[in-house]
Amino acid sequence: MTKAERFNRRQKKGRDAEWGAFLPFLAERVPGTFLDVGCGTGYAMVQGKKLGFEVFGVDPELSKFGVHDASVQAVADRMVTAAAEDLPFENDCFDLIYSSHAIEHFADPRAGVAEMARVLKPGGRAVLMVPTGTMAAILVVSRWLFYTHRAVAKFVVRTRSLKGFLQIFLGEPHGTEASFAIGEIRKFSIERWRSLVADSFEVEQVLLPCLYPWPDYPPLFPMMRLKRLSTSVVFICSKKTEPQID
Repeated sequence: MTKAERFNRRQKKGRDAEWGAFLPFLAERVPGTFLDVGCGTGYAMVQGKKLGFEVFGVDPELSKFGVHDASVQAVADRMVTAAAEDLPFENDCFDLIYSSHAIEHFADPRAGVAEMARVLKPGGRAVLMVPTGTMAAILVVSRWLFYTHRAVAKFVVRTRSLKGFLQIFLGEPHGTEASFAIGEIRKFSIERWRSLVADSFEVEQVLLPCLYPWPDYPPLFPMMRLKRLSTSVVFICSKKTEPQID
């Protein structure tokens, strides 16, 4: 098995476990329209279609990131190249908005979340999943154990910049809002994510699906379900109601 195949298998296991955490909620929303913002390969769209949703997806780099599976060909014609900050849809047109491990990669996360709220129908729901500070800590430790020694060798031979040197020990960031992965331990706090989401949505429920190791590296521990620790956090949200003016 190649390195890419191992990564894909590990990532699929994590995504399937996360999906299972809110599957009962999704099943209650069928039928309806389903928009995956940051759809990547379209793997979550396939799962949504199996439930009975009419699925759509957007991503600035279609099919580049996410779980690679032959089943995604079934939804390839429902994906559009677009940025989350400028969704090519009218107001109030989707019953369910879904976004998994994408918001942290947006050029402007706050604007992207606001756009998702704009296209959600009144009475619809959004399922927004983002990484936690726990995930960032797992990434940093995994890099120290499995990558740092190789990175030092490459640095000596090739790249010689201060930022490159610091990233060897502090970690290359996963998202767009920190210079180093170690800074994302704080940036990816559940409270901070909730505050960002709550600017545009009413947060109805917060779920902690599971704890799993970083898929790029050999697993440090088995996947597990814990009450207080999770690699990701899920916010189930509704559209904010407009204030009544007498």
